[in-house]
Amino acid sequence: MARSRHGFLSPLTALLREPAITADSLRGLAAHRRLLLFAVITGAALLINQYLAINGSLRHLVEVLAGFTGEARGQLWRDVQRTGFARLMEQARWAGWLLLGYVILPMLVIRFVLREPLKEYGLAWGDTGTHFRYYLLFGGVMAGMALLASFSDTFLDTYPFYPLAGRSWLDLLLWEMLYVLQFFCIEFFYRGVLLRGLKPVMGIYAIYVSSLVYLTIHLPKPFMECFGSLLFGLILCLLAWRCRSIWGGVLVHVCLAVSMDVLSLLQRGALPTTLLP
Repeated sequence: MARSRHGFLSPLTALLREPAITADSLRGLAAHRRLLLFAVITGAALLINQYLAINGSLRHLVEVLAGFTGEARGQLWRDVQRTGFARLMEQARWAGWLLLGYVILPMLVIRFVLREPLKEYGLAWGDTGTHFRYYLLFGGVMAGMALLASFSDTFLDTYPFYPLAGRSWLDLLLWEMLYVLQFFCIEFFYRGVLLRGLKPVMGIYAIYVSSLVYLTIHLPKPFMECFGSLLFGLILCLLAWRCRSIWGGVLVHVCLAVSMDVLSLLQRGALPTTLLP
């Protein structure tokens, strides 16, 4: 009996049979210029992520601001600490740099240099609803792995990244909002900007470029996490390509991340008990 061409995985396996370069792909100088432009965008995003978002610090930022305002550096930093939200501001600083490097700068280039509509870079809903079962399956597998991992000490010591998330519901809500923002930034850049930006030149090969660049931001982490990020990124790229949208990946990422935080707090009996700190 012949195998059905309408099986569960057929929409994804069909992607692998797509031609790498389509008839309307860019050629010659236009292709070179586009590749150069997205190489610059990617380089800027990676540098901002590594040296400003990850290696930067709130204290250094406060000291720089103090230099502009004329206030004493030490005094301004003590004022920030007295708010009780210095650690949350640290997370906001991190998310803010990601927003700049992964979203704002690419959007400016797409809109004013390439003069292309932003919705073509994954911001439309596309066919996400049609293929949502794949996101549910993928998200379910990842959620099951997170549940098993939540019984380990390493997991409990790692999540949430904001150590005061259990201090109050306000802390937890504000932190999760920042956490969700950074996942939108990542999905927009890796499953939107790179994938759609390189498509006219590279065709479906853009999936592999995006997945490999996504791997690089995980390289300092343990081997299994790096390997998982490569697989995770490849699957999300395939789905984003098929759906022409980043929103399914955003939902999977957000649900997984928030559930990991809640699981960690539950396991430690550290869920907030008050609304305010």
